[in-house]
Amino acid sequence: MCIRDRDWPSTKKVVACLSGMDAMEKEKLLGRINVLGGDVCEDWGPKVNILVVGDGAAVRTPKFLMALGRGIPVVKMSLFFMDKGGLKKRGVEGSDLQSLLSSSSILREFTPSLAHQTGDREAADIYKAFTKNLAVTKQFTKRPAAGCLEGITFSVVAIPAKTRPVVVEILSGCGATVAKTKKDEEKLLSKANSASTFTLTTTDHIESVYATILNGTGKVSI
Repeated sequence: MCIRDRDWPSTKKVVACLSGMDAMEKEKLLGRINVLGGDVCEDWGPKVNILVVGDGAAVRTPKFLMALGRGIPVVKMSLFFMDKGGLKKRGVEGSDLQSLLSSSSILREFTPSLAHQTGDREAADIYKAFTKNLAVTKQFTKRPAAGCLEGITFSVVAIPAKTRPVVVEILSGCGATVAKTKKDEEKLLSKANSASTFTLTTTDHIESVYATILNGTGKVSI
């Protein structure tokens, strides 16, 4: 699965979001992406269609989880600095962003691994999750889903207030409906399908949902 499979037109602009890199790397990459005809958003938003991280193992940031959950490619910054020889070797014609990102082999090669205290993941696993979640979002017949958790409702009322905003950001960013207050909970849970409704109360519950995103299963099990 690659960006071309998402009907990426040549006129659609690449909008990158950056994560897990220092100020110097960001400045260098921003200039390079602009030269290649793309834009860079500092903050995550609906226009973002690629997440760029440093060349080491990626960090499990909210941006990382939301990108995977929405079937958006996560790539290492070195992708954007290949010379003509490197491009030719990989069979890529042209150095514009659409050419770079329309190759599934390029995306696979430059997908990062993930390092996290709950368990590291190989680059191949991250790429597989991206393609699986992309497939999940395309199952909706009328339009692409907002993410792999669309159609699922979560209550996070019992989650500590300190960590709740990040959890809400990630779940919402992956397409889920989230009840943040008791009032929301009563309203949403009364209408939701019980098979697709979950109340999150512990760290283990949250990690189970994150594992759904990282595994690309599209099925939550708590």
